[in-house]
Amino acid sequence: MKQFKAYAFIILLIVLIIPSVVFALWWNPFSWSLHDIFDTFSKPQTSISNQNNNSNEPAKKVGPLIGKKIIDQPSDVFGAINTDSNGNIYVLCARSNRISKYDQNGNVINLDFIKYVSGFELFLDSNDNLYLSDYHSKTIKKYDKNGTVISYSLVPNNDQYSDLVFAIDKNNNYIYVIDFLNEDENQERAVSKYKLDGSLVAKNIIKGINDDSSEIRVDENGNIYLFQRYDGIISKYDKRGKLLNKKLVFNDPVGGGGQNYGFTLDDKGNIYIIGSVLNGGSPVVMFDKNGKMVNSNLISWTSEDGVFPREVLTFGAKNNSLYIIGELNEKIGPNHYSASNPDALVFSYQF
Repeated sequence: MKQFKAYAFIILLIVLIIPSVVFALWWNPFSWSLHDIFDTFSKPQTSISNQNNNSNEPAKKVGPLIGKKIIDQPSDVFGAINTDSNGNIYVLCARSNRISKYDQNGNVINLDFIKYVSGFELFLDSNDNLYLSDYHSKTIKKYDKNGTVISYSLVPNNDQYSDLVFAIDKNNNYIYVIDFLNEDENQERAVSKYKLDGSLVAKNIIKGINDDSSEIRVDENGNIYLFQRYDGIISKYDKRGKLLNKKLVFNDPVGGGGQNYGFTLDDKGNIYIIGSVLNGGSPVVMFDKNGKMVNSNLISWTSEDGVFPREVLTFGAKNNSLYIIGELNEKIGPNHYSASNPDALVFSYQF
């Protein structure tokens, strides 16, 4: 009888205990699901390098942006615009011969910030000193942040009949100037490099510029961008004048039948070209820093009757906005407007 009880106990152990061990999922490989195994390998694995590598991603579309009119100055024409480190806006008034200063919302700070001037372009350095290419002296004038003149002739011009085209490298404290040799379209032009005190660093670091290259800008890293307006080509050089990309950007000016006008850069290296008003009614095209088009219809231009964009724009890093100069002309007939007494306007497009 005792022997029978022992056998029964052993059989009970085999029936109840052993199967639970044999088929346990936590150790027995025969209990693992092949579906689970293959599913583990088939699921996409996300690595840190893939998450952070955006170099091959297409440029993200931005806009179209809707503008807001922030400045309206009667009976004047704005010829240039730029901003300082606080986001204040400076406009060159071509008819009243002055530079006016506004805050970033368009409120007047000083209409006569600098009086009795006429010029072509204006820029500010990191200390908010202002630089103006002057029509009469054919040179660059320099003013401090209070509008007091520092130099009446900071940089000389090789050609007494042309206006200096220039740009400021705020981060490295240089001025890059396109020297116009003369009015002959067969003559080349060149870029020279100066310190902010006007002393020459290097003459003709970029040579052989054709006459269409009438604008120059500098990015945060000191790279130089030259814009051939009629061809719609932007070429990129390093700060020593070495060619990096002959055709970084190509913006066909209205199918070849129009003209590109101004361009500017933002603090991330994105490029903005303002084209002919005929360009689909949308004057600004945006490219990323690699020259890829982001949006061919960035700006939804105002439909206000008689308001037209001019060829000038700039980027205000302080409030991440594009500023475009416009003008309001008097309507004198169906689709006819008089530009004899326009109002000078500035529109703000915020990202």
